[in-house]
Amino acid sequence: EGEVFAKIKNYVNRGEKATADEIVVPTSGGYDSRLLDFCVEDKSRIRSFTYGISDNQSRSTEVVYARKVAEILGIQWEQIELGGFHQYIKEWFKIYGVSTHLHGMYHIEFYNKILKRHSFGPGATFLSGIFGDVWGGLAAGKIKNYNEIVKLAYAHGANADKNQLKLQHNSSLRKKFFAENQQHLENDKIRIVFLIRLKIILISYLNTIPEYFGFPVWSPFLNFDIALSMLNIPPQRRQKRVWEQDLFKRHNLDVENTTRPQDVRNTLNYQAYRKHRFEPLDISIGEKYFNKNYLAQINKTMRDKPSWLQEILTGIDDKLFKVKGIGSVLRRLGFKPRKHKDILIVFPYYLAKTIEMGLTSRKTAD
Repeated sequence: EGEVFAKIKNYVNRGEKATADEIVVPTSGGYDSRLLDFCVEDKSRIRSFTYGISDNQSRSTEVVYARKVAEILGIQWEQIELGGFHQYIKEWFKIYGVSTHLHGMYHIEFYNKILKRHSFGPGATFLSGIFGDVWGGLAAGKIKNYNEIVKLAYAHGANADKNQLKLQHNSSLRKKFFAENQQHLENDKIRIVFLIRLKIILISYLNTIPEYFGFPVWSPFLNFDIALSMLNIPPQRRQKRVWEQDLFKRHNLDVENTTRPQDVRNTLNYQAYRKHRFEPLDISIGEKYFNKNYLAQINKTMRDKPSWLQEILTGIDDKLFKVKGIGSVLRRLGFKPRKHKDILIVFPYYLAKTIEMGLTSRKTAD
């Protein structure tokens, strides 16, 4: 563990010497950005920014922890309020096309707002924590047969209903992939590498979007030797990232144990959904691939937002619905509790709209 930390710190310090001006670090309060902020020798060069993901973004755990980390390390920090990122759907598609679904528009809003508030020197760079969580503690579930390869997508619910597809397909490629790689997939560490290979186009936005705005990106966690060293930390120390927890405790950075818990809910997608007027799916284009009624239902969901009364009731999560007598009355009146799954409400639209935009752009090009 000492060797791993030394390699990460040496990499960061070499990057400091090789670059000029500000080092922009998006600081979530999580382990990766916290470790990077700690490793930078010249803290005066760090410009740290954080966005929250709960209803009250200032109370979001990410913001509260990041603010405390910045206070301990003495670095410049600022919170960026998000929620209008759906206006950047076309800009995201311009960058990625159909190579991946609509997804990282919130980062476009994030960097737009940073650049509107601040000017940086010509040598300013972007220090990224990309993949630190993967090598440092992620466990990829076992793959027992070709049908379970989907686990490697690690999609967090970002999908549409495959039962609504009209396209006929078989599993020949999945069967072939599983047969050729079954032995590798039995290895916990190699399975993590396969997971990242399958997600690399999507996850690359963590590098691509900052560079789109003119920030050259560097990260110790993209270094082969560092990634390999982190994967080789003993499993019992990698699990739940105990090795990093102990490191932070030794340096007074264990903010989870010293800072009052805040709002851990992730409602950012839902907040942005409430604010935006979405362009409907063109059913005449999509019905060749999806059931027509499914596309109509997606359009209805994106158009018909909850009423103000429903919003008030659902805004307190599902606690009120658990109170004896009150919950049953509310349900009879047609109200539903807002649950964590509401962050998934936009994903079917993201996927179907990406396909539609791809087909439309191809037709225009032809």
